[in-house]
Amino acid sequence: MKLKTTAAVAFDDVETQELEEMLLAFVSEMKGQNEEIKQMLYETKLDGQEQGVKSSGKIGIAQDHKEVEVNILHQNVLTYAKKGYTAEEIAKKLDRGKGEVCLILKMNSLS
Repeated sequence: MKLKTTAAVAFDDVETQELEEMLLAFVSEMKGQNEEIKQMLYETKLDGQEQGVKSSGKIGIAQDHKEVEVNILHQNVLTYAKKGYTAEEIAKKLDRGKGEVCLILKMNSLS
């Protein structure tokens, strides 16, 4: 009986030690990843200061996408206008405000 109890305690100590080692390894890995992230953020901040703007690929893509949408809208408005549609009809077809359509038409008649 005593031998079984001693073996169980020894086994628990081994499990505890292994668990502690795993946790220490995990914590160490997390610290390393945190340091990498901090370094990346610091470098990004420096890049942004040097360029005078924040440099981010996702922001650039979003801005490009927005420009494409605006260009498509302008082309659609002009196409409908050339076909003889009124500003109000164009606004309804494109689900836009009449003022926005009128502005696009005025901007393009000046150029």
